[in-house]
Amino acid sequence: MILFRLRRRRLRTLLLYVVSISLIVAVLMRMRMKRSEKGAQSKTHIEPPIANEVMNDVTVPEVHHVVFLKVHKAASSTVMNIFMRFGISRNLNVMVPKTLNVFSQSTYLHQSQFLHYSPSGLYDILCCHVVYRKTSIAPYFPADTRYIGIVREPFQQFLSAFHYYRHLSYLKKISGDNPVSTYLQDPLRYEPGHALSSYTNNRMTFDFGYPFKEYKNTSYMYDYVDQLVSELDFVIVVEYFDESMLMLKQLLGWTLKDMLYIPRKYGERRNTLTFTREDRERHKQWARLDHILYKRFLNILLKKLDQKNKLFYEELDTFKDLRVKMEHFCTATKKEELFLPKTTWNENFTVSRKDCDLMQMNAVPLINLVRGRYIAE
Repeated sequence: MILFRLRRRRLRTLLLYVVSISLIVAVLMRMRMKRSEKGAQSKTHIEPPIANEVMNDVTVPEVHHVVFLKVHKAASSTVMNIFMRFGISRNLNVMVPKTLNVFSQSTYLHQSQFLHYSPSGLYDILCCHVVYRKTSIAPYFPADTRYIGIVREPFQQFLSAFHYYRHLSYLKKISGDNPVSTYLQDPLRYEPGHALSSYTNNRMTFDFGYPFKEYKNTSYMYDYVDQLVSELDFVIVVEYFDESMLMLKQLLGWTLKDMLYIPRKYGERRNTLTFTREDRERHKQWARLDHILYKRFLNILLKKLDQKNKLFYEELDTFKDLRVKMEHFCTATKKEELFLPKTTWNENFTVSRKDCDLMQMNAVPLINLVRGRYIAE
């Protein structure tokens, strides 16, 4: 009897042991399956299929309403050409000045400055010089309009402006082997009486609409840039031009062909002058507003670029390759047409001599083309 009881206890213990082992094995297998599923999900998230990326770009509706702030001596003529060509190719209502290629270089947009030819009173694209103020521009554009700006490294922008506007009386009178350095030693000695007449005094900031009464108020400048960040959809940085063009292409839902360009270099010349650290420091003090403006939008762009994956940079390489081929065709050959094959990022397309002519056309003839095409005499 005692032996029987011992055998029953052993069997019961063995049964409990087997059940326990089975439960442990089942739990471990379930945990392993969950880790595998989680790993698979993570891998899919980190490395999305290229097809999905392309589809996401393609599904962005093509934007037809754009206001571009054309900033002096900041590659803005090149960007203006892109927007004008897009407007022509889509038969859009491009707002044009009554004369030349400028609405105003010193005042906000006013109805007396442009030609009224849109039956609805609304326009699709603005890309000529005018001082920015959204409340002055918005009444003439649809609510879904994208607002685009552009900035350039301030010292380089200043040098370009100094050479381009050297014919103006306040710069023309500066003599010496290095007139730029001479100017920077005492800018107020040469500057015109009113800041609006200057192209070397924080001009980027003034193009962005900064109020002159706050010129010496650096604290207000930080608040003003915050306002610009909230109002503008994207700001191109000249030093990252192709990166900016590709990001703009994705924002607007345009094609790589739409973003092709031939650089416009109005009055650009090779700078043979040398500058000291003191020259650059003097400029930082003189153009402190431009430096604040530029640094803010540069940091925003760099942060966005840091968040881009390898697919963005693969498309960027494709864009650069297409642009080089296009520019060579337009400037160094006499062929009638360039065929560019399909890639992961674009359908095949052709570049014609007409496309080349438009890309190389200066601002005034291009605007005259728009006037003649859309505006009845």
